[in-house]
Amino acid sequence: MAVEKIVKEWMQDYAGLSKEEVHTFAVTQLENNALIEALYELFEQHKIGANPLIDDVCSTFFDYYRSEEAQLQRFTLQYLPSLTYLYLNLIAHGQKKHARSLEALVVMMYNYQVTDEGNNPKVLSFRLPSLAQPSVYHEPMSLAPASLTESALRRLEECNTNLVRWGPLPHVERLIAQNRLQVMSALMFVYNRELSVLPKSTLVHLATATTRLVTQGFFTKESSSNLPPSSNNTIRIPLSSALLIEFLYALYFAMFNSSSESDIHRALDALEQRATYHLYSDVLLLCNAVKNSGALPEKRRDEELITTSGVVAGVVASSGVSVASVGGGPSVGGSLSKAMITNASFRTKKLPDDIPIQAPSFDEGGGVGNLGPITEESEAHPPNQTTPEIMPKRSLPKMAASLGKKTKEKLISVSSKVSKQQSLTKLNINGGETLSETDEGVELGSDISSLNMNETGA
Repeated sequence: MAVEKIVKEWMQDYAGLSKEEVHTFAVTQLENNALIEALYELFEQHKIGANPLIDDVCSTFFDYYRSEEAQLQRFTLQYLPSLTYLYLNLIAHGQKKHARSLEALVVMMYNYQVTDEGNNPKVLSFRLPSLAQPSVYHEPMSLAPASLTESALRRLEECNTNLVRWGPLPHVERLIAQNRLQVMSALMFVYNRELSVLPKSTLVHLATATTRLVTQGFFTKESSSNLPPSSNNTIRIPLSSALLIEFLYALYFAMFNSSSESDIHRALDALEQRATYHLYSDVLLLCNAVKNSGALPEKRRDEELITTSGVVAGVVASSGVSVASVGGGPSVGGSLSKAMITNASFRTKKLPDDIPIQAPSFDEGGGVGNLGPITEESEAHPPNQTTPEIMPKRSLPKMAASLGKKTKEKLISVSSKVSKQQSLTKLNINGGETLSETDEGVELGSDISSLNMNETGA
């Protein structure tokens, strides 16, 4: 086969190199696309059982990674997702004897990364970005206000004293069920650190390996159509939350840089379903953050950008979360609408009064129509018997609220005229309690006179 021929020629060429020629050979390895695709095809088409060619490839990778050439180490590291699936699949099927070359390669790569040159545990530390320290986005000296100085921010930022650390990790001699997933998670951490300098074709195979790793053993539409129910390939591969998170970091990087968006999103959905099955809360939290971050490929972002009231916004259709479009991204129509919504777009409107002002109304006889009825109690009494004063039942505040300005002035003038006519009303005070009216007195006149008396008394 063509794949076996290319792989065998590659191993023969490397075996015949001298130490001086290794550096020149290493520079050309990451650019040999035919060899890279041939090795991926060899790993992806491997079936359960022994394969001497894969054992020879693992031996060559072993020599690559132990060399001091960074290009050869990266060439080996780019196949880590495929090797992870291949190794864990053999272990799940109970064929550990056929995975000895893979296990030796994994143990060597792990011990090489967790120890330094003096064979001491290696500790990697890094600082989270903050305003107190310079970064590629800002300079701390450009913060103008005196209250926001660098020293003040350093006292508030805990990330300047508490660094994020990776390690120290224990040295391992062999892989067992207790440390197998921890070792694979540590290697995936190293893989993510070098992912930006690896070939872009690696991202497509990353999505393929992730999908196969998390969906094997579950009867999905794709697996059920390709595999019979009695096939041994349906055995589920045990996975930990730490390993899934490392794969999720790699997929998040691939969302920005991969040309195959369908494979990336299919792998992301499959990983989320696997985390839901195991109820891994940390993995689900990170999956939702990745999906709702708005980091979509260019073609999909063009389709899902919408314009609402002149504002360009991106909508993630899978989750229904609306996010603002990232600067520099494509816009709908080529430019923003002129009807941009700003603070000036919201104008205040005067609301009507709560209580409308009512104009006074007059009846036909010239009286005030809004005045409440005034009732008096007059009873027949013997002439020699004193009649107690009965105050009319009225409410002055309510009357005052019903009276208009002109009506009040008119009533005052009428009361002054009535007071001059002494023949209309006689006030006899016997002990200060008797009040009588003449026959000529009218009901309105008595009301006005009593009102006048109250005002005079006040």
